[in-house]
Amino acid sequence: METKFFTKENLSIDEISSFFEKGEVIAFPTETVYGIGTIIEEKEKLYLLKKRDFSKALTLHISRLGDVEKFSDEIPKEFYILADYFFPGPLTIIIKKKKNLFINERDSVAIRMPAHGITLDILNSLKNPILATSANMSNNPDLIDAKEVYDLFKDRIRAVIDGGICPIGTSSTVISLIGNIKILRDGFISKEQIENVLKKNI
Repeated sequence: METKFFTKENLSIDEISSFFEKGEVIAFPTETVYGIGTIIEEKEKLYLLKKRDFSKALTLHISRLGDVEKFSDEIPKEFYILADYFFPGPLTIIIKKKKNLFINERDSVAIRMPAHGITLDILNSLKNPILATSANMSNNPDLIDAKEVYDLFKDRIRAVIDGGICPIGTSSTVISLIGNIKILRDGFISKEQIENVLKKNI
């Protein structure tokens, strides 16, 4: 397939949303690194494109906090405390997922609200969040430039959205709220910042 390259000059939220709704894979900018995403029903495409181990989780990208209730029946108070302070922003929060929801073999779901205006506009235009992962090959460096993403996935995904160089340039912090609260991946947001917001040591 031909990969369309969107810039600020030819950006069409409607066209990109249509691609997502049809189950296409799109590369998009965030404040951290570029991601590739699609609708939940087509999640296998992401694993195959990246040669990613199917045991590894994907992240649900949202633009509305209310959407989280579609995916979890057990949302701890800490989720809303962290989301109110850090969303949109470079934090991924893991909570328990609904039992009838199949995203992966795990009993959890990772939630993120990226702080990038273009991507938030696209997510707001969709009925449901998308599943996504970093726009690179598994175990390779993250990409922060749309042109590098285009060169990597050219003719294998439907579109790349150029939102400029990702300003943070490193992955989001990942925190699990299942059982004892713990940081699973260090990122831009520090453990100390999270402890200050939660008003507890983790």
